[in-house]
Amino acid sequence: MREGEMMVPAILLFIILLFIYKARKKIKRKQDNTLIGSYNRNSRISYPKAKHANGTKKTEQERKEDMDLYFEKVNARGRMHAKAEEIRQTQIGITHYIWRSAEDGDCCSECKKNNGKKFAWKRPAKTGHPGEGKCCPNGVCRCYPEAIIK
Repeated sequence: MREGEMMVPAILLFIILLFIYKARKKIKRKQDNTLIGSYNRNSRISYPKAKHANGTKKTEQERKEDMDLYFEKVNARGRMHAKAEEIRQTQIGITHYIWRSAEDGDCCSECKKNNGKKFAWKRPAKTGHPGEGKCCPNGVCRCYPEAIIK
């Protein structure tokens, strides 16, 4: 085979790989935009009622189940907010953030340690990004990333 004949398959392979890379990137961007579009920051998760609609009191078991479901929804919403914030910031070119915590008695020790520290979106803390709830014992993390704008 001559040198020119070897170049043609290599160029075709490169073009195919580039096309696949661009297509995957476009799909990821579309998924990110769908997540951001579906997330409504102003919607509210209603607190469970202590009584049924007919006015009778709920049993202890029913109240516990209602509270478990309520906290599950709150945790899922917090994680969704954290992911949406990460996507928004990275889309506009923000590469680093400062970890900010609630700074109250309910804040876990890991969040207190990370408060005020600088992290990169590509290299999160060992506990994950703020709001993901990986380090908090009950899964509810009220921390948020403060964007560093250069």
